[in-house]
Amino acid sequence: CEADEDLIVPLLEAASLLQIQALLEAAGDAIAARLSRDSCIGAWGLGTRYGLPSLVAAAQQQTLRCFMELPEDALVAMPQPTLCTLLAQDELVAQDEQAVFARLVQWHAGQSTPPTQQQLLELLKLVRFPLMPSVFVKSAMASPLMATVEAQQVLTTSLLEARDTPTKRRRSVQWRFTEGSL
Repeated sequence: CEADEDLIVPLLEAASLLQIQALLEAAGDAIAARLSRDSCIGAWGLGTRYGLPSLVAAAQQQTLRCFMELPEDALVAMPQPTLCTLLAQDELVAQDEQAVFARLVQWHAGQSTPPTQQQLLELLKLVRFPLMPSVFVKSAMASPLMATVEAQQVLTTSLLEARDTPTKRRRSVQWRFTEGSL
């Protein structure tokens, strides 16, 4: 499928409306081939909306790789279920768990309609608090995310369960090389 880049999404929408599955899949493949940190969240939504599992998978993988570099507007626009999917993955690339928590705080602060308490607790349960230094965990308690008793219980449960679990699941590590460091 050869198409001007600006026309791929309208082509996808037209293919869906006209129920031309081959064109729909070709447009989805074209979007997947052009994924970037700026487009992965939108592409994920398109793949979900138009029933394109290969586009959803490609967009999810790209988002996992570039989570820490997602533009703020893309992060804030991310639906809560999408963020849950990402935070649940070991493949989420991040410097450390403190950075993941900071992105969650950033996401929460940018919501025009705050998530429900249940949605927030679902997200907090996916943060790997035992991987954070205790000093950071103490400072995280001052975050608006941790303002309720239920949120503090999630933290406490996470820390207590980690004591009984011999291994802690770590996320993929993000390596940064500066010029001349190799």
